[in-house]
Amino acid sequence: MQFIFGRLVFLFLWIYPYVALAEDPVPPSPPKDQVYIKSIEYAGAGCPFPLLAPVFDAGSPGLHLRMDNYSATPERRSFCTINLNLVYPEGWSYTVYATEYHGSIALDDRVTAAQKTTYFFTGLPGEMKVLATWTGPYVNDHYIVTDIMEDAEQVWSPCNDATTLVIHNKLNIDSKWNRKGNSTIAAHTHILTVQWKQC
Repeated sequence: MQFIFGRLVFLFLWIYPYVALAEDPVPPSPPKDQVYIKSIEYAGAGCPFPLLAPVFDAGSPGLHLRMDNYSATPERRSFCTINLNLVYPEGWSYTVYATEYHGSIALDDRVTAAQKTTYFFTGLPGEMKVLATWTGPYVNDHYIVTDIMEDAEQVWSPCNDATTLVIHNKLNIDSKWNRKGNSTIAAHTHILTVQWKQC
């Protein structure tokens, strides 16, 4: 059975979220007007709904996935699989460069929580994974988790042959060592930054 609720807003944006040193070369990227989101499909127990139309904004970094009501408790795990179809010009390939997660969390003593995201391209080998864990007692109304993919971890999209980027996110709370209390974790925003290369 599929449970879908909440709200999900996608914004595909173009500025990298790091500050390059003066001697660093400017990262290459295709013309902005030749890259756009063709479609987004999503499903899962806890996947926010409905989906609003993608909006381009050159003033902010990354691909923003803003979520409402995407949360987990000891009684309910949540997962969401998003299929992102990105159109881009021939001669270019992209990969996941960096990820940033914003959310809130409240854990009782001896309760653990985990947020795991896996990225892969359909039809290609290899996965990119990001995992964050917490142990209670812990409370944070605005946690931020950032990760930059190492070169060895990166998986690149096909050159001249666009394919689907699959984003699979899981939220989980383990309270086996403390069945009492009211622990929860909620993911509010997921910022995904891509890196381009000519091929």
